[in-house]
This record gives sequence, structure tokens and C-alpha cells, in this order.
Amino acid sequence: MHHENTPAGEAVPTTIGDYRLLREIGSGAQGKVWLATDPVGRRVALKRLRPDRRDGASRREEEALALCREIRDHAHLLQIYHVGVHEGSVYYSMELADSWTEPTDDYEPVTLASYMAREGPLTPELARVIMLEVLEGLRTLHSHGLLHRDVKPSNILRVQRRWKLADLGLMAREEPDVSLLGTIEYIPPDGLMDRTTDLYACGKVLYCLATGLPAKAYPSLPAVLTSGDTPGARPLVGFINRACALHASSRFQSVSEFAATLRDLPLTDTGGWTRRRTLAAAGLGVAVAAPLAAAAWSWLKPRTRPSAWRDLFNGHDLSGWYVDDPIHGEWYVEAGKIRCRRTPDYKLLTSHEHLAPGTLRVAIVTDHPGARMGVRYASDQPGKGHLFMLMGDKYTWIRGSRIFHPPEEPGNWYSFPGMIPNPGECVTLEVEWGPRLHELRVNGVTLYTLPPTAAGGYITLDVWSHDSGAFESVQYLKGMA
Repeated sequence: MHHENTPAGEAVPTTIGDYRLLREIGSGAQGKVWLATDPVGRRVALKRLRPDRRDGASRREEEALALCREIRDHAHLLQIYHVGVHEGSVYYSMELADSWTEPTDDYEPVTLASYMAREGPLTPELARVIMLEVLEGLRTLHSHGLLHRDVKPSNILRVQRRWKLADLGLMAREEPDVSLLGTIEYIPPDGLMDRTTDLYACGKVLYCLATGLPAKAYPSLPAVLTSGDTPGARPLVGFINRACALHASSRFQSVSEFAATLRDLPLTDTGGWTRRRTLAAAGLGVAVAAPLAAAAWSWLKPRTRPSAWRDLFNGHDLSGWYVDDPIHGEWYVEAGKIRCRRTPDYKLLTSHEHLAPGTLRVAIVTDHPGARMGVRYASDQPGKGHLFMLMGDKYTWIRGSRIFHPPEEPGNWYSFPGMIPNPGECVTLEVEWGPRLHELRVNGVTLYTLPPTAAGGYITLDVWSHDSGAFESVQYLKGMA
């Protein structure tokens, strides 16, 4: 019997309790996992905790095993068969995941992580089917007042072709002082540890399923979701952004809400951009998103009063705007749009008017693939204000000048997924900021919620070096007092 993970000189056990060990299939800081057979010949996975490790992690795993007794067999939770003590160390047997290989002696478990590694990005529909199975297991934990605290693809196993939530070693009761534990890429940035944390992790898992990327890559999107050719990509991206929102109040609050909204997403249409289908908001000439199912997208309803919008561009000339330095490009008006020439310069057009916190709505049209352009606001603060822009194949928010806010520091540079327009098509960037709300939207769809800011200031229209495009309209709505 081969035990490649057993250190030289350490005795290799052949039995633990009433279980016969076949081969070692996993090893970690807290113990080893074996492929084994139970007294009636059933193949199981058996984990033995290290007898020489009586630290906090070992105690947490033993406490989690005790909590498992409160949960009966569930179709989407890995079943714990037996917990015992052997030669002073705790062991437990559990369901055996399906194997990638045959015969079973060459056992390689089918985890969601290994499934994604083999299959690559999944279709939105298949990603939904898998996630709904996982949510049923999580629903059972939450109904018992328990948190999983480590939902991630490697902790989701396929057992007899069902996906099951596994590795309950960090499971704990949901209490106000519960410890913040888990895998960093799946923990929300607000550091909250409650059931919304498990749901945030589910959002990250869904992101991994749909993109084939690791969780730390969020919110970047591959071309498979931005080309407009993948059915269901647009609503699924919006759903993921809500599930992974910065603030807990903006995320899903229960498994039922998460599952119901996911189940109702319209994933049969591409919802993509086409040259012949650019809808215009009444009287504004601004592209808007394709119609979405009301039940799934009711949380995206506009918060502003259209009648109160004020035009900052008159459609005829650059009255109210100026170029502060010749190196910031050549700007002009053509066919009712603000334009700049495609030069190596970084191009800036600045407003004469100082604007208080409120909402900016800017309709942009790129001239070529990969163009980078957007709007800068709240310039009274250090760093010359925030920048929200279309950045080639994604949308990006930049806190300000890299001198004040280096891009490598967390929180200074965010990128977001979203459907990318073709050259010549219009897309609407909208930012609402103030002391109570700071939110980024594209075509009415919320991309992200940021910490509030009360800074006002002049605004600028920004176009990156070697890029060009047009601004069809620039509108402003003053914030509520």
C-alpha cells in the first residue's frame, strides 16, 4: 500500500477503529484523510486529526463535528457517518465524493474546483443549476443557526452526481461575537461574519463558475461574458455584483432571497449589444439596458427624478467648459457631441461650474475597440477627484491621482464586469455620490457601492492617451439636502 504523503519513519496505520485504510488521499495541518472501508465494506473518506495538534483549529473542528449532530442527512450537505477516538486522536468518517478515476483505488475526488479546472467557464445556466444545489445545503445550516464560514469551490464535492457542501471544520453558531475565519478571497471587504458572509462567498463561487477565473480576479471579466454572445451573461453579471456588493446591506440577506432571485434570472437571451439595437431614453438620446425580468431586477430601479436633470452641455459649443493646458488635447463639438482628437495626449475637458454632491450621467460613444474614457468628479479632495470610466474591456473606478492614491494600495483602483459596447454604440455612465450614498451605474445597472463622500468640485471629461470618442450628453442632478 502506497502512502506518498506519510513522512519517512512514521508508522503507516492499516486500521483506525473499525475502519480499514486503503490509501491516503489528503493531508493538511490538522490531519490526514484516508480512503477507507467501514465494518460493512462501504467505501468512505476518513479523517484523523493529528494527536500532537491540540490548538484552536483542532478544537474548532471538534466543536463543528458536535454541531453536525444537530443536522440530519441532507441531500446537499456531506454526511458525517461516525465520530470516534483512536489512540487519543479524534477521527470521523464521511461520504466519499465521486472520483475522476477508476478503479477507486486511484481515487481522485471530484470537487467543484477540479471540475472547473477541467471544464473551464460554465454556461450561466449550468452555473445556476450547480449553485442552487449548493444553496440548499447552506439553507439547512442557516435554518439551524449555523454558519459555514468557508464556502469555496474546493469545499464543494460531487457525491453520486449531486453537489454537496463539505468541509464543515469552520462551522459555528451564528452569534454576535463569532470569529472572522475563512479564506480571504471569499470574505467580504467589510469583515462582517454572519449569514450574509456565506452568501457573499456563494457570489464569489458563482463568479468562478461563470468566468473560470479565481475569486481574487473579481470583478474582472473574460471575453466570454463581455462579447454579448453568451446567453444570460448580462443578468448573471448583475446578480454577481449584487451578491458581492461592498456593504452587507446591499447584498442578499437570506438564502431564500439569493436562491429565488437566481432562479428567476432570465438566462435564455444574450442581452448583448448589437449595432442595430441601441435603445434611447425618452428625449435624452442615451442608450439604456435591454428589458430585464422585473422580479430579478427590481432592486435596480432608479433613485432619481428625471425631471430634475440639468444639461451641462448645450449641444452646440463648449460654453461652460475649458482645456486647462494644451497638453490635454484638442476638444471640439461635432454633430451635437463633444469630441476630442485621437492623439498621444491624455485628454481633459474641465467644467467651469463647481458641483455639489449629486448624480452625474454621461453618455459616451467610443471611436475604436479598447477605448478608455469617462468622467472625473468630487475634485475638492486630495488626488483631483474620483474617475469612473469605460476601460477597454471593463469598467474602472480610480480614487484619484496615483501620487496621492497608488494603484497598488487596496481600495484605490477597482475594475468591474459589464457588457462592453461596440465602437459607435452609446453607453451611459452614472455616478451618484454624497454623504449617504456613493454608487456607480452603467445603463441603469448598479455596478458597485463605495463608501460615501461629501466632497464636491469641478468635473472633467477624461479620454486616455491614444484614444478618442464622443460625449453625447453630460447631465447633473443635485443631491437631496
